[in-house]
Amino acid sequence: MGIISPRAFSIPLTYGSKDGYTYDIVKERHTLVYEIPLVTRPKSDQVSLKKIIFVPRLTKEFKERYEQSFGYSDIQRNFAAPNQYAEQEYQPGVWVTPEEDQEKRQAFGNYIVKRLTEHHVDEYFKSNPSVRPIYELKEKISKVDLEVKKGYKVHMRYSYSGNYLNLKIDNPYDVQSRITLEMNPDKVGPAEINETRLYFAYNLNPITTVSTDYTINDGDVSLIGSRYLGNNLVATITGIADVKSGGSIDNTLKFTSDNEPEIEGEKKILIGLTWSN
Repeated sequence: MGIISPRAFSIPLTYGSKDGYTYDIVKERHTLVYEIPLVTRPKSDQVSLKKIIFVPRLTKEFKERYEQSFGYSDIQRNFAAPNQYAEQEYQPGVWVTPEEDQEKRQAFGNYIVKRLTEHHVDEYFKSNPSVRPIYELKEKISKVDLEVKKGYKVHMRYSYSGNYLNLKIDNPYDVQSRITLEMNPDKVGPAEINETRLYFAYNLNPITTVSTDYTINDGDVSLIGSRYLGNNLVATITGIADVKSGGSIDNTLKFTSDNEPEIEGEKKILIGLTWSN
């Protein structure tokens, strides 16, 4: 006589049933179920060190100076990325070696360190009554606001760390206007102007911006159009033109003269997509 399996007398499962379902109503009625709420990690009240060191105002200032030094769009900066095997074109008609490019980037890093030091020393002087008058005097010298005409204001800001003067002009047309007078970054105080930059930007709509940058001494013109496509994706089209030959990007740097081509009127159009996380 064969052995009959207990599964032969079990209640057949309904089609679509899942593990954990029960058909024993009496047993289920006396089953106690305890819900365990998941506790989320509490948010810390402490401010991160990064936010203390790099305040939003400084971050914006560093972004402006970085764009002035290395390009206003990602495609422009990637196009001029350093090449360890050959010279690179820093601006239209201006070629530099990797060593000279490294000097330029090191100079920008030195500026960031000096600017951060200046900012936090200012914060200490501002909060300390005994030395606050020194801070107030420095602010009066480096910051001047003028109203030249109804609806027009000029904000003059001198940077001790970078030795440059920014003049921003408020106007009723919502056009971002900035004039930058760049002097020797290794010195402090009025000196010979190495470069004068003119920058204008206008928001055509909330997602489309057009801007331009022109260096008077070098004669380099950049026209940038950017449009936000959503999902942190930005499309840019950058036009670059050299309208004046024989210029240099920085009088404090030494460029090779043997391989530097005399290119006048060179033009480029760069199209790119940028995704930021």
